[in-house]
Amino acid sequence: SFSSNEAAHANFDGWLKEALSLDVLNYSVRGGGLNSSLLLYFVSKEYREKKQSLMVWEMPSYLRFGGSSLWREIVPAAVGDCKGTDKEMYSDDISLSSEKENIFDDDAWEDFNDKAGKGDGYYLVLSFDKDLDKSAKLEAMAGEKKLLNVNLSHSNRMGENLSYFVDMGPNFTMDKVSLSLNKKDVGRTVTVRACKY
Repeated sequence: SFSSNEAAHANFDGWLKEALSLDVLNYSVRGGGLNSSLLLYFVSKEYREKKQSLMVWEMPSYLRFGGSSLWREIVPAAVGDCKGTDKEMYSDDISLSSEKENIFDDDAWEDFNDKAGKGDGYYLVLSFDKDLDKSAKLEAMAGEKKLLNVNLSHSNRMGENLSYFVDMGPNFTMDKVSLSLNKKDVGRTVTVRACKY
């Protein structure tokens, strides 16, 4: 909030520019939560084309920095969407016709497992055709055991229909990955991509 580019802000980036005699790229989001600015930056043209040499991340002292849910999205977002690269292990467009939808069918798992290397780390990129009205839940199962239960939500202050990134861990041993949706979000289409780090 204190770093934002709004008219009444504290000109923190201006102060940095003057004090350091360096250009400053400001991606802060007022009221956007802990990870909004990072997500916007990691999917930006500036990040893809020129990695910055130093990053300053404002974070209120009352928030917990080590939360795994934060890193589960931030780390793969920094790596980026693997579309069209040799890191793309699987991709499919799925029409979401019910409130709970399996997003990998048996053929997809067989194809994925044929390509997957043992011990490689993987992440999913989920891109919806339009913003979700409410948050969705991604669930991963191995038999009857629940391995992941991830809430997919972005701050409405980000102003863009951003993709969701989900780290799947070092061993992609799930046999079912499903999305649970709010009723208003049934009918959307999602592109699901599995990427190798």
